Amino acid sequence: MWKTLLEIDDISKANLIKGLLESASIPVILKGADWLDPVIFGQGGAVALMVPEEYFEEAQRILKEGISDEENRSL
Repeated sequence: MWKTLLEIDDISKANLIKGLLESASIPVILKGADWLDPVIFGQGGAVALMVPEEYFEEAQRILKEGISDEENRSL
């Protein structure tokens, strides 16, 4: 079973996070609202980053570490 790790409205950021997780050997799929629903007012909608349930906690840890590292770099 796949679980939603994060929903984000920036496809570029979604792909960066996907690459980060895949580099840690965590399978990731992107599921976008625009793939299921018609595009409304030119907006693509949110993209959900989904990982298998057994990788969910590890993916959360990696995501938190990545955000923490990014905050430290911006100081």
